[in-house]
Amino acid sequence: MSIVIKRTTTKNYEIVTIALDAFTYDAEFRRIRNQHKRQYSSCFSCQRNFTDGEKTSLTQLRGMPNELLCHDCAVKLQSELDNVNKERDNGNK
Repeated sequence: MSIVIKRTTTKNYEIVTIALDAFTYDAEFRRIRNQHKRQYSSCFSCQRNFTDGEKTSLTQLRGMPNELLCHDCAVKLQSELDNVNKERDNGNK
């Protein structure tokens, strides 16, 4: 019997932009991505694996490589980003 220590680390990522439904996750996407180090097979936010034919969204993170999001996470995060930008713009008036 062993004793396990479980540690969870949280990192914050600043979203710069989101391109909603930028790519379709399919055989062609996988073929192209297999030629690169990063293959993007799951959502950066919820970690769910993409399914064939699913629309994926590209997000630019400050100081990080671009990442892919599932449609649901992208829509949710885009709404939050829009609210933050609106509040920032209203504060500058």
